Amino acid sequence: MKTQSIFFVCMLAVSFLLTQCHSHETETTKEVGTAAVKAISDKAMEAKEAGAAAATAISDKAMEAKEAGTAAATAMADKAMEAKETVQKNVAPTAESIKEKVKEGTATLAATKSDVEKKVVAVKEKAATAVKEVSKEATKPVAKKAATKPKKKGKSAIKFEALSYGFGKIKQGEIVKHDFKFKNVGNAPLVIKKVDVSCGCTFPSYPFIPIEPGKEGTIGITYDSKNKAGRQKPVITVVTNGSPRTLKLNLEGYVE
Repeated sequence: MKTQSIFFVCMLAVSFLLTQCHSHETETTKEVGTAAVKAISDKAMEAKEAGAAAATAISDKAMEAKEAGTAAATAMADKAMEAKETVQKNVAPTAESIKEKVKEGTATLAATKSDVEKKVVAVKEKAATAVKEVSKEATKPVAKKAATKPKKKGKSAIKFEALSYGFGKIKQGEIVKHDFKFKNVGNAPLVIKKVDVSCGCTFPSYPFIPIEPGKEGTIGITYDSKNKAGRQKPVITVVTNGSPRTLKLNLEGYVE
């Protein structure tokens, strides 16, 4: 019985202790929760203040941007106004000047047209007068011209001082030179057309330009006696445009 009482007392003591411990833990837990709530509340307040500061900064930046945009728009409007004034200042006088030039050109063109019309009228009048004068001359009787005899055509004529030349006796191989002189005794220029020789030992030279009437000329002859022997008589034939048409010249001699 005594033992049961002691056990019962111990159980009461243990129960009391457990109750006290549970009450202490509950108080501790309550304090920890309150501190945590306060900390969270403080963090929320700090976040709210930070958000308000950020919003204020953003608002300030937006206001600055708006003011900058307004200033830029004002500057652009000022530039546009200046450009408009410049155009009005420069283009308007130029347009007016062009208008004046057009008026002056129109007046000048009208004056020129009037002058041209006057000149055309004057030319027509002169042409009409000239036509009348020509008509009068055409109606006049034509005087008969006296018949004129056709002039006789001139003709050249050649005359030599001598038609032959004797070179006497020469040694074989010697060379003989002689000029046959002539004169144009006609009344037209004399032309020596060609000079022919009878052998290859004789070489002629003659003028290629016309010989005027009354003028003189020569026909040069060179005779080479190489490989020749005995009596020699080469013949030179002269052809002209005058009278006579052809004539013959002679060289005579003896080759030893």
